[in-house]
Amino acid sequence: MTVLVVGQRLGDRERNVRDAIERAGREVVFVPSLQMLRQSLDEFRVRCVLADSPVDVRDIARILRSNVSCFGVPLIALADHVNDRILLELYAIGADDVVLIHDPGGLTRRMAALASFDPQARTALFQGSCLLAHSDLHRRQLFGRVLRQAGFDVSFAASMQEALSVAERSPPKVLVVSSSLPPEGGRRALERLSADWVGEMPAVLLAAGKQSGSMSPHGWTVVPEDAPPDDLLFVVNELLRPRELLESRASRRLLYATLISFRAAGELESRVGLTYNISREGLYVRTFDAPPTKGQVWLELRPPGAARACHVRGEIMWTRTLATGARGAAPPGFGVRLSPEQCPPADRTSYVEQYDSMLSMLSVM
Repeated sequence: MTVLVVGQRLGDRERNVRDAIERAGREVVFVPSLQMLRQSLDEFRVRCVLADSPVDVRDIARILRSNVSCFGVPLIALADHVNDRILLELYAIGADDVVLIHDPGGLTRRMAALASFDPQARTALFQGSCLLAHSDLHRRQLFGRVLRQAGFDVSFAASMQEALSVAERSPPKVLVVSSSLPPEGGRRALERLSADWVGEMPAVLLAAGKQSGSMSPHGWTVVPEDAPPDDLLFVVNELLRPRELLESRASRRLLYATLISFRAAGELESRVGLTYNISREGLYVRTFDAPPTKGQVWLELRPPGAARACHVRGEIMWTRTLATGARGAAPPGFGVRLSPEQCPPADRTSYVEQYDSMLSMLSVM
């Protein structure tokens, strides 16, 4: 299977990118234009697509997700530098991972991790049915993709009448509705769906200007329209989790995305990723470049609302990869249980206090 690199912005760095991919034993083809990408997707059996610059990620994602045979093909963005804003924007418009262009080792490791990956594979999980109502085709594709890869049977609607029709035929287990759904908006659509067909049911409102996981005045859980699609997956999973499981956790998991560097025991160089969720006792890092084994890991991140980064240490408890072709209930990455006794006291205090502050703010939203 082939790795496609799309764009013409690499210049003299093309050789470095080619070498990094070929070191992992992957065949690589450079595709200079979006029009040629459409042709290449039909010509090659594609394992992965790389955008050679963040500039074209949105358009590449539109082409990729409009091709049924490329439903599971990951899209990785190459970037000259990263920060919170860049990472969040790239994930929100369709990137599955981001790698620094001056980190050939990170690119090689990502390509090697795809050795047994089958983009055509489907998860064996089944989490029930979901109705996703959104007027924008591309956003339906992006949100629907992560839900389907997590085991949901997703039905789509582009208007309130379509949503009512779908619900009449087969009432879903969970509702996801955009606040801009025509003709009367998502709030009215949820009211109609609840009253006419589905009754009291877990529901998510895609709206502007809200923190993921906060509540609307009507009691629906909110996810921002421009959030990374995996934010929606997290919220839906939390809504459907048994109450006794949620209450058994020592602390609540909160969606929180920030740049994080990490180094596993025995490694000399740090890697970078993006946090996915945090709790008082641990955190989850999303990346295709997870450490290969469980064990101790050192991490540096900026806690919610903190002015500076903190250093914490913990144990890698589990990893999730694309090796089976199924993303499952969370994006690829790894979960860490923090080791308080090994963390610098001031940094540990900062992490816990900022987590508690974020939790209290969400509780009053």
